[in-house]
Amino acid sequence: MMTTVSTIKTELVSSDDGEHTYSVTKTLEGVQGDKAVMVLMYPTRNAENIHSDDTTLLHIISHMQDMGLSEITIINLFSKVVKTKLSAKGLEVDDDNMKYIEDEIMAKKDFKDKKFILAYGNSMQSCKACNESKKLIIQMYQKHCPNGTIYQLATKAMPNEKCPHPLWLGIRCKFSKWYLSEVHLPKEKTVEKAVQEVKSKKNTKAREIIKLN
Repeated sequence: MMTTVSTIKTELVSSDDGEHTYSVTKTLEGVQGDKAVMVLMYPTRNAENIHSDDTTLLHIISHMQDMGLSEITIINLFSKVVKTKLSAKGLEVDDDNMKYIEDEIMAKKDFKDKKFILAYGNSMQSCKACNESKKLIIQMYQKHCPNGTIYQLATKAMPNEKCPHPLWLGIRCKFSKWYLSEVHLPKEKTVEKAVQEVKSKKNTKAREIIKLN
C-alpha cells in the first residue's frame, strides 16, 4: 500500500480592489521540471476565488507534467477579471497590464530560462485591441529574448493548431498527452525593405511605360 501526497501552490498578483489580475502562478511542489510563462486572454480568478480554479486552469494543471513543467505563470492579454466571455465592444489595449508583463515578468533575470507559450487561441481575431495586444507582447518578448523560442500547445492529433487555447484543446484532447511545439511567426518587413519594394515597383512601372511609348 502506498500513500502519495501532492501539493499545488498558487500565487496570484492582483489589484487592491480585486478587479484586475495580472498573473497566476501554479507550482507542482516536489516535481522536477521546467518553468514557463503562458499567455491567455483574460482572467476569471482573483484573491476572493483563488481556490476555485476554472476549467482552463484545471486543464493546464492536468497536463503540466506532460509538457515537462513544474511551474507555470499565466499572464493575459487583458487583466480585467470577468465572469463571462470578454466583450470586444469598447475594448482597448490594457496599458497597465502590458507594463506589468514587461517590468515584472519579462525584465526579470530568470525570464530567459522559462518557456514562453502563446495560448490565447483564435477567438476575437477581428478585435483591434486584441490583435494589438498580441503584437505588443510578442515584440516585448523579442526585445528581452531576441534569440528565444516561442512555443504553443500541441497534441499528436492536433500538432499544427495556431496557438490553441487550453480550454479548446482540453475539450478535444483531454486524455491525450500534451507537448510544446515551436511557433513560427511571420517576419515583419523592415522600413528600409518596404521602401526598396515601393521603389522597385515604381521603376518597373516606369520601364513598362517607356516600352509602350
